Amino acid sequence: MGMFFNSFAMTVASGIVISYLVAVMFVPSIGARLLSAKESKFYYATEPILKAVDKGYVSLLKPLLRFKTLTVLATFGCLIASMTLKVGMDFLPMQDNSEFQITIKGPVGINLETMKQKVIPIDEILKGDASIEYSIVSIGYDSAQSIHKARIYVKLKPVKERTISQLTLIEHYREKMKNVQDLVIAVEKVDDFDTGGTTAPLQVVLMGDRFEVLDDTSTKLMDFLKSTPGIVDVDRDYESGKPEMRISILRENAQRVGVSVKEIAAVLGSAYSSDSAISYYEDNGKQFDITVRFRDDFRTSLEDLKKLQVKNANGEFVALEGLIAFEDTLGTASINRFDRERKILVTASTVGLSLDQVVVKVEEKMKEILPEGYHYRFTGDVENMNDT
Repeated sequence: MGMFFNSFAMTVASGIVISYLVAVMFVPSIGARLLSAKESKFYYATEPILKAVDKGYVSLLKPLLRFKTLTVLATFGCLIASMTLKVGMDFLPMQDNSEFQITIKGPVGINLETMKQKVIPIDEILKGDASIEYSIVSIGYDSAQSIHKARIYVKLKPVKERTISQLTLIEHYREKMKNVQDLVIAVEKVDDFDTGGTTAPLQVVLMGDRFEVLDDTSTKLMDFLKSTPGIVDVDRDYESGKPEMRISILRENAQRVGVSVKEIAAVLGSAYSSDSAISYYEDNGKQFDITVRFRDDFRTSLEDLKKLQVKNANGEFVALEGLIAFEDTLGTASINRFDRERKILVTASTVGLSLDQVVVKVEEKMKEILPEGYHYRFTGDVENMNDT
């Protein structure tokens, strides 16, 4: 944050220096040339007021200087007493910028049409609000273009044209959409500096070696945050349950017919992933790989996969059916890292609860649930608040 506000500090410092030079050099010289030595009507009108203020200041200052020791002790007493006041602290208060956003997460593996059917009714509710000017729906808005993620940008009417504040609207729709089934919905402000990530004020990064442990720890933390009054929109970036097909090679069967594991892997890779280049194309000094794979209509089902053939040691073609086994499993949608470690990010927003109070609660809870060898840190507004 020091780097961020560096230009601001230089501007303020330059302004102070310039204003000092103007006050001690420019203003007196201009005043000597333009102003008269005689008192004006403004002087006679304001002088009694200024004298009354000066007289009141002197009458206030006399007892304070008379009892100097008592004044100093009272001053330090008020200072110490003020430190005991429980005043909450946030990084930046929410401003009414006439906009907010709704992020929506559906089940991992959902198709585009089903996701549209779930998101459009929410957008229709927004369009019926008289305080909203327009809304824009984006499905697959992140860098990975995840179909199960959507975001609705909501532009409000100018402040003068509506009677409801931005914060009130955010809390209204947060309450209205918290019971929507099969969707994780968060209603939050739009960040002034869009980094493509979450804008939630509370961000806790859990780091460690095994996702199973991180999953269990993040679940406990989320349950704690959900049970804490004043904390809303609790979520995390870890998503499991992505449908996938796992292929295992039956090594004994492959060895019996003279087919190597390498040949089977090469056939599957060439047919579906097109990772291996068979040639290259050169244009204007640039070289492009030429790869080959099956057309989409020849790789839509397991039956297409079973029909693939591979050469054995005798040069004969053998069908893959009987050489490989299929297993329906659920995998992780993405693997995220922080400082080259596996991580899960837990996020939340606050309502009527200051951010520093939430941090104290989280730190106390992490002492109970964090396993040995795993650690955590705060990012987002909490990190910025600590830096400043």
